[in-house]
Amino acid sequence: MDEKSQDLHGILGTSKTPLRDFGAAGLCPGRKVLDKLNESWR
Repeated sequence: MDEKSQDLHGILGTSKTPLRDFGAAGLCPGRKVLDKLNESWR
């Protein structure tokens, strides 16, 4: 094992909290945020 290698979660910048523990409010940022995000992809 390469001791200098990084953890995949560290490389990807993922949350330490499992998605199943967020709940609906934590997973859905709301309509305004989603609209802004979708607009940025156009």
